[in-house]
Amino acid sequence: MTKPIDPRSIDRDIYRGTIRRLLVPVRAMPAETLHSYLQRVTEDNHLRPRWLPDMSRRPGFLRKLAILTGRSIHQLVTTLPELRKRPHVLTWPHLIGEPSALAGVRAACRYCVASRLEPSANTVTVHATHERLVCRKHQRWVGSSELQCLAAQQFSIASCPDVLLANRHHKRLIAQWGRGPTRAAFYDAVDCLTHWSRWPVVLRNPDIRRRWHALGVELEQTGTPAEVATWYPNCVALTELVLQQRHQIVSSPHLSPAFMGESRALLSTKVIAGLRPSGTHDVFRYALFSTRPEPDTECETLDARTELDAYWWADATAPRHYRTPEGDSD
Repeated sequence: MTKPIDPRSIDRDIYRGTIRRLLVPVRAMPAETLHSYLQRVTEDNHLRPRWLPDMSRRPGFLRKLAILTGRSIHQLVTTLPELRKRPHVLTWPHLIGEPSALAGVRAACRYCVASRLEPSANTVTVHATHERLVCRKHQRWVGSSELQCLAAQQFSIASCPDVLLANRHHKRLIAQWGRGPTRAAFYDAVDCLTHWSRWPVVLRNPDIRRRWHALGVELEQTGTPAEVATWYPNCVALTELVLQQRHQIVSSPHLSPAFMGESRALLSTKVIAGLRPSGTHDVFRYALFSTRPEPDTECETLDARTELDAYWWADATAPRHYRTPEGDSD
């Protein structure tokens, strides 16, 4: 005998036929933000501006979005990190290592957008880990959530292969030291190079001068994405030095009085020749002894539940007025 259907297990919007496949299918970019994707779906299908965002706050949204877009749940959670829950990562292990919903947000590479989507697509924003400052496929600088580079500001770095090599080294540092510590050291190094960027010893550095010429940077262009790219390889070298010296600080019960002098000598040898910062407001000293907390949550992992997972489990255990036929696959 067939078991009768519990009326509470039926999604009322789907049952009434108000959720049907849209006329214009819209693809999602890898790691695209939910706001960016829903905005493109709304514009291409001429929907009411608030219809999809409001629906996204109600239970069963993932299933409804799959029906509306014609995409499978697997395709949606693979490309849209904000729709992922811990059960999805457990079910599809290929998601491990992909940018999570807690990763920073930046504009997607314009060339990647043009090759994947319609030429008329608006600016697409994506979740990206801190080291994904360049598009290796198209050899373009795209920036990060902290080192912002608007879509219109993206530029080619084909004339500076050492920037691409530095990005590769940046990834090796993450593999060696861990994502959280490397991110903390990198942004401390960014603070240092930003502070030193107009020091004569930095401006005279032959490698930095060569990149300035290759990228067409002018002296009055302070803090532009192109200028950041000119000292990015030095910043990665400083990140490695900071990680090594912090390890020595933590592992040594008593530091030698000559520790800072030795650290500055390494700075001059490995990062920028002749650079020897000092004084009361020494940003290099602060970088070595700072304790910037950086949780390892930029990528999907199988470690302890993140803050977003806590919200998911709290929501999953809350009473529902109705459930979808398969038990709310969100």
